[in-house]
Amino acid sequence: MDILKNFLYASLGLASMAAEKIQTVINDLVDKGKISDEEGKRIVKEFFDNAESRKDELESKLRKIMEGLIERFDFIPRKDFQKLEERIKLLEEKLGIVYEENAEPSDEPQAPPQ
Repeated sequence: MDILKNFLYASLGLASMAAEKIQTVINDLVDKGKISDEEGKRIVKEFFDNAESRKDELESKLRKIMEGLIERFDFIPRKDFQKLEERIKLLEEKLGIVYEENAEPSDEPQAPPQ
């Protein structure tokens, strides 16, 4: 999951850099009189519109990939995992099972003193 998140952030960073570069190039062309101000604005708008639709497409594809991976590998959603952790914690409290704060999950639980 982190790999895909990092990929998405990198893609957004790249798109941001490209947008800045395009804006700079268009501004230079307008300043040199090679294109009109209106044409420059139109080009920049088209670029951003296209980038936005591509971003939406990419997000949709990534979402489908993630859903497929979750289903294929039988992962449970984070919220379900958190609910299970809470239930385990409550059961341990009811049973009087105490773990040392730095204990590894494989360490044996310590029963309360009798």
